[in-house]
Amino acid sequence: MLKIVLEVDGEEDFLYEVKRMLEFAGLSVTRETSEYGGAFDA
Repeated sequence: MLKIVLEVDGEEDFLYEVKRMLEFAGLSVTRETSEYGGAFDA
């Protein structure tokens, strides 16, 4: 399993773009959110 963790401050658009790119690459993406950023499990 590939886990990509992004820690950003208020960059929801960037997180959405990363999720979209991973899905385009054929990966199933789930989203976890914390006060520190987002994590995508692929």
